[in-house]
Order: sequence, then structure tokens, then C-alpha cells
Amino acid sequence: MMIFSEILVLFLALVIAITLVLMLKKLFFGKQTKIQIDKKVNSRELFESVGSETSDQKIRTMRGRLIKGVVCVLVMFTLLSCTEQQARKPIQQSKSQHIENSVQENQLRLAREVEVIEQWLTAQTSAFSETPHGIFYSYSNPKNRPILPPENLKKIYVLFEHLNGESIYDWKIFQNPVSNQDVPQGIVLSLPHIPIGVETSVVLTSFLAYGSSGDGSSIGPYTPIVARIYIPLIQNKSL
Repeated sequence: MMIFSEILVLFLALVIAITLVLMLKKLFFGKQTKIQIDKKVNSRELFESVGSETSDQKIRTMRGRLIKGVVCVLVMFTLLSCTEQQARKPIQQSKSQHIENSVQENQLRLAREVEVIEQWLTAQTSAFSETPHGIFYSYSNPKNRPILPPENLKKIYVLFEHLNGESIYDWKIFQNPVSNQDVPQGIVLSLPHIPIGVETSVVLTSFLAYGSSGDGSSIGPYTPIVARIYIPLIQNKSL
């Protein structure tokens, strides 16, 4: 892009230089007389010779054209310079900087939420395991109930709580949880670790729950939550 702009500038400069040379040549070395023929078709005036302009008139005329030419040159260079400066504005850098700042803010929020969750975990009596996605879960499975593939699950029951134990929503039924858009991502990611027929406690950061906007009701923005999940033994579509 820079090479094209430089070629364009050189081409315009060459055209302007040639124009100025021709104008100066005509100003100083042009003929002093000229025969004008009226465009009107008139038998008496068609072949009538018209007096030539005086030297002063010619000089003034050419000087005016020369000034107009110089003004056009300055305007063209000004527009070209403005165009190049506009192309070099760091617009993309500003967007990149904004994205970088947003990423840093989210990383800081996530670190604070993880710290709060870790403090919450130390106060629990049951042991929690961690998934590869950073989700902590705990359950008691004395009967060694199996874990079904998440895509085979037809429904699950979920109860939402704050970290202080305050209930947010009572038990809710989610049909087809893997494809259900109402199910938080963290719950879907935890399903491969939850056996059927037992209640499992899952603690989620806001980034795996309802994010920066909350659920628009009882869960506010950037709120980590506890989800108690129960997967029924009998998987069918009826309630």
C-alpha cells in the first residue's frame, strides 16, 4: 500500500511539473497575436480579422492561469497528505488496546472469584474434586451409580444457591440439558463427572454461570453460584 501511494505521488508531481513548464513556456515564449473567429455564422464577420490582445492583457491572463494552477497543485498535495495521515491513524491499535484492557479486567475478576471460591471450599466439610475446566464438584455415591454420557441425558434437576447458602431458585427441571440454551455452560461442562441418582454440588464462577449480565432477575452480574444437580435414574421426556 505504501509503494502504491509513493508511485501515485511521483506521477502527480510529474504531471504537475510538465503542466507548469508548458504554462511558463506559453507565458514567455508564446505568440503575441491571435486571430479569433466568431462561432456565429455570419457572412460579414466570418472572415473579419479580430485585433490581437495586448501584451499586458496576455500577461495578466497567463498569470491568472498560473496562479490557478499553483493553487490546484497545493490543494492536491493537501488532500493527498490528509489521505495518507488518515490511513496511518492508529484506529486498529485503539481497538486492540480496548480488547486487551477488557481481557485484563476479566482476568482480574476471575482471579478474585476463584479466590472467593477457594475460601468457600475450605469451609466445607465434604471434599471437592476439580474438572479440567476449573469446576469444583462434590457428591456422595455409596451405591456406585454410573455416569451417563451427557448427550444421553433427557432431563436434570438443578437448585441454585449463593455461596453463603441463601437459596436463589428452587429445584428447576431442564430438558435436554446439553442442547438447552437456558442451562449455564458450567453445568453442561460438569455433566461428564456427575453420576445419576445422587445429588451433586457444583460451584461455578460467573464466567461459567450467568456472566457479566446475570440472569436478569435474582442473579446479578459477575456472581459465582452453587448449583445442586440431581440426574434422575429414569431418563425420559415426561415430567
